[in-house]
Amino acid sequence: MLLNKNLGILLFSLLVLAAVSSSANAAGITVGSGSTLDASTAIIIVPGDVSNEGTITQSSGIIQLTGGWTNHGVFSSTSGTVELTTPSPVGAAQNVRGNTKFYNFVINGDHAAADRNVTFEASTTQTVEGQMFFRGDSFGAGNKLILRSTSTPTQWHINPTNTSSTSRDVSRVNVKDSVNDNAVVINASYSTGGDAGNNIRWFFQGSPFDFGDTGWVRNTLVTRDASNNDLILTWTIDPAHPGINVSVEVETTSTLDSYAASVPSYSWLANFASGTLIYKDTNKAYDGLNRFYRVVPNPLPSTPGTTILSSECNGITVGKTEIATPNNKYVFANIPFMTDGASLKATLAEQMGDAGEYLWWDGSGYHPGTYSSGWGGDEDNLKIGEGFIVRSHIDGKKLAITGKIGHYSTPFVRNLLQNTYYLVSNPYPMSQTMEVIGLTPDTADELIKWNVGSQSMTLATYVGSWPGNINYFAISNSMFYRRPNSAFDWTIIFP
Repeated sequence: MLLNKNLGILLFSLLVLAAVSSSANAAGITVGSGSTLDASTAIIIVPGDVSNEGTITQSSGIIQLTGGWTNHGVFSSTSGTVELTTPSPVGAAQNVRGNTKFYNFVINGDHAAADRNVTFEASTTQTVEGQMFFRGDSFGAGNKLILRSTSTPTQWHINPTNTSSTSRDVSRVNVKDSVNDNAVVINASYSTGGDAGNNIRWFFQGSPFDFGDTGWVRNTLVTRDASNNDLILTWTIDPAHPGINVSVEVETTSTLDSYAASVPSYSWLANFASGTLIYKDTNKAYDGLNRFYRVVPNPLPSTPGTTILSSECNGITVGKTEIATPNNKYVFANIPFMTDGASLKATLAEQMGDAGEYLWWDGSGYHPGTYSSGWGGDEDNLKIGEGFIVRSHIDGKKLAITGKIGHYSTPFVRNLLQNTYYLVSNPYPMSQTMEVIGLTPDTADELIKWNVGSQSMTLATYVGSWPGNINYFAISNSMFYRRPNSAFDWTIIFP
């Protein structure tokens, strides 16, 4: 490590330099104005704060600190890492102040004995060009990494410019007042209830859901073939039951009717010999029907009472619903399947046609997209039970929405903040009231329902009951919902 000491460049609080040239230990580091620290190829362990008013260069190496990071000078890192390690005591707040362009930026809460708390200076931007590694404790108690602004509701900004799947490792976080400046959403896994509000282009999901996909036939999917509007089914076979034949069964309803999983109304479509793992239902994407498929062994397992609906055969049903989008009319829509984290652009694909539009809602404002040989505008990964708004400029256009339904082994909980509008929906292909899916109202709660025909809103307030049937979700629609008096943990109830 090269230490440039001109004009007393490095002021180490309780300075202790290790005998090894590749590392240094200090209780704190301050780089004064006009001073330079070359931290390249070094491991600098700082049990305290790092404050930079001058210049820090880092072509590689690691700076690990248990305190806060302040940069009001020049920080240049081409492949190095800055890591905020666990402070003492564990729950002590660590501050990140000033604007910094990191290469790798790590906040690792693994094995932390309590929640980690990191506060970012309001209105500043932290850019991460390499790996963004923000994690709570993935061991033991699973404590959270809590990320906050120094001055709520003023937001702090993060810009992870590397969008590869391996460059972002974000999990077990709780975030508030944050703007992701990159167009690609930050996916925070194992973070159910981690959205503390006022966040943009963050997506908080729970642990991977168990659909009970342990049958003889597994991993069933349905997609729409954009080239010819076929519905394509694919599946795999349980390795414990190799060589089985399968049959494809279908249930159809009108687009206004609900799916009823308990009613054995499926009919046979096709048989396939062992080794066939795909089926195309030709030109069924826009046939005016809801379609629900089961791929099951043929013959069925000999267990008494087994039917094509038994999870022993297949734990997943896949399906397609259609949403009408009349010319030049806004439609409040949703994905009526048990799908979490779906890409809005990928869901809509080319279906809206040229000049088609979408809007997604972040809790305080709309984010638009427009189609012209591809989608332009902000992306969003839709939370389960979250709606969106679309408008087509082509007469007779429909959306074909595909997905799957099963049985979650653990509850899915969405945290609804007090006095915040949410665009909510029923993530299941069944018409239901909001109470049936777990949205239990409180006095003075509000619902705003959209009328497609008149392009107008109806506002209702809960006073012991809802007026009319405004609290009724038809298939594939969404409504604005606000709780003015309290926050609410929405545990979504599925049939």
